[in-house]
Amino acid sequence: MNHKLLDECDQLCRILGKSVATAKGKGRPRRNEPSGDNPN
Repeated sequence: MNHKLLDECDQLCRILGKSVATAKGKGRPRRNEPSGDNPN
């Protein structure tokens, strides 16, 4: 039981982490768009 919960939490954390990273522009940007603060 617990193992399944931990596994799902791990997946969620990974997805959320990716979303936050891309939202902040720290992930792999698909395009080279100026996000304002970031010169990249």
